[in-house]
Amino acid sequence: MTDADLQSLVPLLACPQCGSASLSSPVRASAFACAGCRASFPRSPSGALDLRPQRPRTLSQAFEIDPCPDRAFAASVQPLPMHAEPEVDFSGMQPPPHLTRALLSHFPSADHPGQPMLDIGCGDGAHRPVCEHAGFRYVGLDYDSAKADILADAHLLPFRDQTFQFVISIAVLHYLHFPLQAMREVYRVLKPGGVFIGNVAFLEPFHGTLYHHTHWGTEHSLRQGGLEVRHLGPTPDWPVLTAQAEMGLFPRMPPILPRAIVAPVQWLHRLWWAAGGLIREGANEAIRRSNTAGSFDFVAYRPR
Repeated sequence: MTDADLQSLVPLLACPQCGSASLSSPVRASAFACAGCRASFPRSPSGALDLRPQRPRTLSQAFEIDPCPDRAFAASVQPLPMHAEPEVDFSGMQPPPHLTRALLSHFPSADHPGQPMLDIGCGDGAHRPVCEHAGFRYVGLDYDSAKADILADAHLLPFRDQTFQFVISIAVLHYLHFPLQAMREVYRVLKPGGVFIGNVAFLEPFHGTLYHHTHWGTEHSLRQGGLEVRHLGPTPDWPVLTAQAEMGLFPRMPPILPRAIVAPVQWLHRLWWAAGGLIREGANEAIRRSNTAGSFDFVAYRPR
């Protein structure tokens, strides 16, 4: 990131250590400073601004216990539908990993050229092209990536309140120690009406993750964070058998081979559920997909 790019981010930033919006321009060429708690944040060797917390920070959260919690959740979920009137045309672009055509169809377009958006857990920045195609100025955040614009913790996002119209987090939430806190941070930095798009692991095998989320758990975290769920559904073409075969049973094997190995079992499984649906009301296609999903996709927003 160039000095000019970094300077343009200053109006968006807040101190992750104390929450103050008094994070200043660089006190020298390689660091930012907070006027509130006097913390100094350096540039990393890659050029990213390092806004990771420098010492523990204690947070308090209040929870409302519902006497009938089961009533708070949807009975089932459907695969994410294509948006009937997408705001952005991605027809000539190849979606990056984990971003389906259906998810892309729900991307908003920027209100004005260069409007900032946030990618939490950006990794190597694979989502930058599609986000910039939608008219946004891409801000990639990761805890430890040489390709990130900002190094930071998703539990303490270093941005001012109501900064972004659009936030994505693709295959990240299951790595976080406190996903509910991350949801509240997403809510805080989103503008009213802003969109949050992402996905989260369910029946994928363990791969250094902390929590794998059911569809109810995903909805719960989003709603407890203050967000409203617009769509929530199993990731297409990623059922548990495929996920386990590719990631757990036969890692590093060309994907076509593990998919072929589990294809007969997958076919029998679907046939068994179809037969069950003729005699048992609960054995429908929506329940089957939800119960056997490798991961879930979601589209949520901050209410106006």
